[in-house]
Amino acid sequence: MSPKPDAASAAGLKQVKAAQLRARLARKAIWQLALATLFLMGALSFAYGPQRTEGHAPAWMSFLCLLSTFHLATGARLLTRVNRWPSYMAVAGPIVWGGLLLALLWGLVRV
Repeated sequence: MSPKPDAASAAGLKQVKAAQLRARLARKAIWQLALATLFLMGALSFAYGPQRTEGHAPAWMSFLCLLSTFHLATGARLLTRVNRWPSYMAVAGPIVWGGLLLALLWGLVRV
């Protein structure tokens, strides 16, 4: 028969599991931010590529910008929960990111 864990070891086990969960969520947030950067690079490659005036290029750029903003918002939300940052950080970052991407697309249409 195994001995029953006392209250101190049970509390310590809870803290270890909570730390493991925070580490897993932080890794997931970093992965989401990496995906946001990858999709941004894809949109920029369409934007500055030789065939940017073809019919499908603006649609792909817009789609990649939306994916980039979504992944940035997801990663920022996870980071604010893991690091206990203020909740406005999870909202302000994607709004600024999306605004800059809209300005990029608008500027490329005008060129």
